[in-house]
Amino acid sequence: MHDKAELEGIFMPVLSRCGLELIRFTASGSPRQPAFMVYVDRVGGVTVGECVEAAKALRQALTLHFGPGRAFSVAASSPGTDRLLRAQKDFALVAGRSVVLRVRGPNGDPEFEIVGPVLRADQEGVVLGVGENGTEHCVPYDRIATAKLKLPYSG
Repeated sequence: MHDKAELEGIFMPVLSRCGLELIRFTASGSPRQPAFMVYVDRVGGVTVGECVEAAKALRQALTLHFGPGRAFSVAASSPGTDRLLRAQKDFALVAGRSVVLRVRGPNGDPEFEIVGPVLRADQEGVVLGVGENGTEHCVPYDRIATAKLKLPYSG
């Protein structure tokens, strides 16, 4: 329908001016009336108001791209708590927030779970504050089986 790289080239600078990062987007609808769902985030999370402003800015950019009179829809949203965290930049965006990591054991040992706030994400791995005293624990990215934000009300 639409070239992904072309759309990223439109979305990314607009979102950057809004202080947001493009996480992913979907394109649906028909070629005559496309619909775009754009997922954004920033360090500390994103508000509903920021999503509304991002959608307005994206709508203006897409109007310039498609030309006036072209029918389309665009919405912006937070990626939500079910978003899988994979790369260094994903963990950097959620710094200060608690995550749940399923970690592969060394030498084929069983997976285990680590929960704690992201203190930082560097080239070696993600560093969590673990336990009551927040002891720093670095988990290399290649040992992370899955990682998600921890819901504030979950155990």
